[in-house]
Amino acid sequence: MGKYFNQVMKKRKRPPNFIKAKNGKLLRVSPSIMKSVLERKFVMKKRFTEEQIVYALKKAERGTPVAEVIRKMGISGETFYRWKRRYGGLGMSKLRRLKHLEEENRNLKQMVVDLNLDRHMFRELLSKKL
Repeated sequence: MGKYFNQVMKKRKRPPNFIKAKNGKLLRVSPSIMKSVLERKFVMKKRFTEEQIVYALKKAERGTPVAEVIRKMGISGETFYRWKRRYGGLGMSKLRRLKHLEEENRNLKQMVVDLNLDRHMFRELLSKKL
């Protein structure tokens, strides 16, 4: 993540502690908020859906050798066991519930970031008025 953050900061035309708001205005934000905004842009895309992961785990549980599952999916053993630790024992209904909760958590985190930006903007306005 660090190298992407540095590359973006070099390419930016505006100062590094400003971001563009939805209304088109530039907002001044702290470096920590700026870093969290940039981190969201560089999240790696997943190759497999949760359904595919659960299907692979079920195949391994039913007796297919783990080495064969790993080879067919083109993943490492470490990835397989990480999936097993996270998704092991999940059925499709529990998986849907997990996806729903993760989406809700993602939305709540986004709301917190937006509220922090709004709070920062109001503080800036108040400091300029005084």
